[in-house]
Amino acid sequence: MIRLFQDIIDSGAVVCASGHHTGTWFALNFLLGLDGFDRVVELRDMIDGKEEPDNNSIVHFHLTGETIHSRGQVECVGFEHAKELLAEVQSIVPLRDPMSSVISRNQRHPGMAHFFILDAFMFMDQLPERCFFLPVDLHQPARLYEMYSDYGMENRSYAARRDKLMEACVYLGETFNEHVHRYAFDWPSSNTRGEYALKVLYEKHQDLQGVRRFFPCEYDYLIQNGSRIIPFLKSKGYEYLPWFKECVL
Repeated sequence: MIRLFQDIIDSGAVVCASGHHTGTWFALNFLLGLDGFDRVVELRDMIDGKEEPDNNSIVHFHLTGETIHSRGQVECVGFEHAKELLAEVQSIVPLRDPMSSVISRNQRHPGMAHFFILDAFMFMDQLPERCFFLPVDLHQPARLYEMYSDYGMENRSYAARRDKLMEACVYLGETFNEHVHRYAFDWPSSNTRGEYALKVLYEKHQDLQGVRRFFPCEYDYLIQNGSRIIPFLKSKGYEYLPWFKECVL
């Protein structure tokens, strides 16, 4: 265990390990509303000596495949180190449809490569069973997300969302405060750009070829690796996503 991660273990902090654009701030804002947490410590700030975690803090970094990021790639620390850490601590890993994650980044950084977002999903099935996975879009209310109109309706009820957050509280040893119920009811969108053309094209019209025109290389990369990613997503409750039908399993 590298010293940096041993310090996290010794502090008693909870870890939020997220792929880029997978609902990081949804998860962090949920945790910060609980009684046991009062701040987020970015891993980069630990490395730079700016902050030290304690048992009331949440340490965050991004998963990007074989590497990890925290305001840029963390040198000399990789996925295998992260696995060792996550096997020893309580951790929250937000999940989201990977196509939606790429769409979000493309909206912010059009023309740039987005492969590292998909690489994160290709490694998530190797994370320790101890991790708590929080699907942020699977449980969105119908008024916010229409993609699941024919699938998993029971997952979008207030009761299902509340139960998922309560499950997270039990996992973390936290009490169910009013914040939990309010968060389940609102299921707020965090750090979002709102409605935009590409998002509507995918979520409302499910026009996959229209989506592909925006980032053909990443689209094909996701489809080609569907046999690796889809079983993991299905194990976390994603029974169907529009791009599943494009993949050969």
